[in-house]
Amino acid sequence: MRFDSQEDAESACVGTERSQRTLRCPFYAAGMKGTPARSTWWGRRGIRARSTIVVVVTVALTLALGAATVVLVVQAALTNSVSEAVTQRAQEITGQIAADDLDAAATSAQATPGDLTVVQVLDSTGAVLVASPAITGEPALANPTTDPGITTARVTPAFADGSDYVVAVQAAPGNFTVVAAASLDDVTRVSQAVLLGFLGLAPLVLLAVAGLTWYAVGRSLRDVDRIRSQVEDIGIAQLDERVAVPPTRDELEKLAVTMNGMLDRLEVSVEQQRQFVADASHELKSPLASMRASLDTTEEGVDADVLREEVDRLNSLVGDLLVLARTDAALPVRREEVDLDEVVESVVSASRETATMQLRCVTEPVRLLADRAQLERIVRNLVDNAVRHATSRVEVTLHREDSATRITVDDDGPGIPAADRERVFERFVRLDDHRARRDGGYGLGLPIVRELVLAHGGTITIGDSPLGGAQVRVSLPTTGSSR
Repeated sequence: MRFDSQEDAESACVGTERSQRTLRCPFYAAGMKGTPARSTWWGRRGIRARSTIVVVVTVALTLALGAATVVLVVQAALTNSVSEAVTQRAQEITGQIAADDLDAAATSAQATPGDLTVVQVLDSTGAVLVASPAITGEPALANPTTDPGITTARVTPAFADGSDYVVAVQAAPGNFTVVAAASLDDVTRVSQAVLLGFLGLAPLVLLAVAGLTWYAVGRSLRDVDRIRSQVEDIGIAQLDERVAVPPTRDELEKLAVTMNGMLDRLEVSVEQQRQFVADASHELKSPLASMRASLDTTEEGVDADVLREEVDRLNSLVGDLLVLARTDAALPVRREEVDLDEVVESVVSASRETATMQLRCVTEPVRLLADRAQLERIVRNLVDNAVRHATSRVEVTLHREDSATRITVDDDGPGIPAADRERVFERFVRLDDHRARRDGGYGLGLPIVRELVLAHGGTITIGDSPLGGAQVRVSLPTTGSSR
């Protein structure tokens, strides 16, 4: 199943055990981002299988490389040993010829038990004068015109049936040439035996590695599966539950800690939503009850002014709730050039028409890239909040700095205690009788301001005002330039 947007995916989950299964709707993970994540053969394999395959292939390649290296080393070592033996034999015969003892050389050329080296003594024409019994009657192994000095070469004589020989040639006194040779069949057999040993052990090693890897990865994944099972069983009604954190000091422990952190945030978010709904329901009861009472107590007709006032209050509350709902869903900010000083002056001017106190405004020319409607609501909520709680005076100041633009609203009311300056940004919070609703306030003005300020990348703080009351400071990033 595929979905074109997250909203479509979420809507598919509405009817599936809504109270208990909201946190684990399978359609969203399967339907978002087009095709399924595991579309290839490799992707369809589990972590356990993929890990085992990777390890087995790696070990197999390592064994193959190791076998080739060992065989080549053994072959080179044995060949070098044969070459040394052949060279030593040629030197021995050459020494006997130098002592004018050709007969002794002929006797020495005879094979001895365990000696696999064969010898030929050639004259200047290349004729074989002396030969070991194993190659008697065979053609010369080397050309007598070979340069003086011992030279060793790997050749295949005509009589060797395809076998390679190591041949050492040395010039001897009297225009003789001594040729010693030894077959490499034993070297080949030993090399093949080593290779076959590797080939025989490799399947056993690979099976052992595959089994150990499968077991080890499975043992590691048991904690992951346990965490998955615990999270799967956690629904809306069990958000206070947490997964057990294994004391492994590795990624599994980090995964469990991360899952618990996510559950903490989900629990806080759901609790805030529940409280929000409860508070909204409570606040909506007041204007509705007032309207119902007006209808019940009026005999000759409904007091239109009373109903109009309650409808206005209800409309204002619903509007504020809508703004908060949109901010919870990442309210979009439409960026455009806005003359913030004009916005501030316009809002303050409108407030002067209904305010019964002194309302002063000091601004500087400031132009920002921001959402004009949201800026107007920020300033209006701040001014309305100050007017609602001031005694006789409110001052609004707009000041531009190098990296930020600051909006400051001061009043001469009772102020806000330092311990409550964060709590007033919570929804439906009213502090005391001085800050209670007297003309339609529901405790949503400052929470809305904070959400809109954060959406613009700014900050909002509360302090003590020079006028004696509260001072609310909004700082917005300066992305434009003053006029």
